[in-house]
Amino acid sequence: MDNFRRKPSIVDEIKKQRILHVNDRKTLDHAVKILNRYFVVGLDAKVQRGPSRKYVTYIVLATSNELILVDVHSLQRMPTSKMFDLLALAKLLSDPNITKVGFGMSAKQQLIKVALGGYFLQGVVDMQEAFRAIEITNSHLTAPSGAACEGLRTLEKICYNLLDKQIPAELCDNPEGAYLSEMGRIGVVTEAFIVFHAYVELERRVRPSHLQSLIAELLTEPAYDDYLKLCIPWNSVYLVETVDGYLDAVEYLKTCSVIGFDSEWKPTRCPGAPGRMALLQVASDDKVFLFDVLELHRVLTYGDWALLKSIFTDSDIVKLGFDTRTDRGSVEVAPRTNLTSRADVS
Repeated sequence: MDNFRRKPSIVDEIKKQRILHVNDRKTLDHAVKILNRYFVVGLDAKVQRGPSRKYVTYIVLATSNELILVDVHSLQRMPTSKMFDLLALAKLLSDPNITKVGFGMSAKQQLIKVALGGYFLQGVVDMQEAFRAIEITNSHLTAPSGAACEGLRTLEKICYNLLDKQIPAELCDNPEGAYLSEMGRIGVVTEAFIVFHAYVELERRVRPSHLQSLIAELLTEPAYDDYLKLCIPWNSVYLVETVDGYLDAVEYLKTCSVIGFDSEWKPTRCPGAPGRMALLQVASDDKVFLFDVLELHRVLTYGDWALLKSIFTDSDIVKLGFDTRTDRGSVEVAPRTNLTSRADVS
């Protein structure tokens, strides 16, 4: 972030809080008693990949005064360890009356469920989900493609704009060894700390009716003299993954005269083989539809896909894209579809 105004390090704030390392039954019981005092906690999970599966090594919880580092791996390896040792924590995380604020939780929730003996998380707020439909390219905030910290860009932006702090580059590392140094512990708890305090600041500064202005503020790119804002009201973004949602989206798009489109692709395991489209994004002047193509393929018939095909082949509807040489393949969700009235703004 050399081109941005420097701000105090988030590490200094984390050091002000007590980090409780939970690696036995006694400290686990103490941690649960602490957590039961709160209605909102930050949540994160650190994951390692084993020979055949991924598993949770740490569950991290943040409050206004404590950072609790639950060493799941150590608890499970203890000679007297039984699943009921984690039962109190499992019930707390599955309580819908306690808000759990996380980041990128879609993949972590299932792994946490396995670690807790089948208890599914409830009351989870995913800070990353609020920004998944919005992308602002900036090389200083985007981690290298495929890096372990690729999701850091949005987290760093939230930290920079909402907490007025900066994440040091060295905390991008993910130390998960058997022994954690002081900086190692700080690195592990950083994400939970940020999302908890960002959520608290969100509640303090903005009423729910002003969510649109909040998102616009969080998406501010820090720069020398100016701020770039891109605002997409979250209540106008629709995830399409069911038959009813698909039919509603198609019915609405048929009334539009101009639409924008883009797609995200999932690579295949075979080298050189074309990827599969995972997400089709179609936008009008006031709505954005995210078609979950992989899920829709399970529930739609060929005739259903023909409805979407009719939109992309309708010469009266202008289709706008960026670098559409790749995205033209996105409409092959309906086979043999040829775009008409297409404009490439790249």
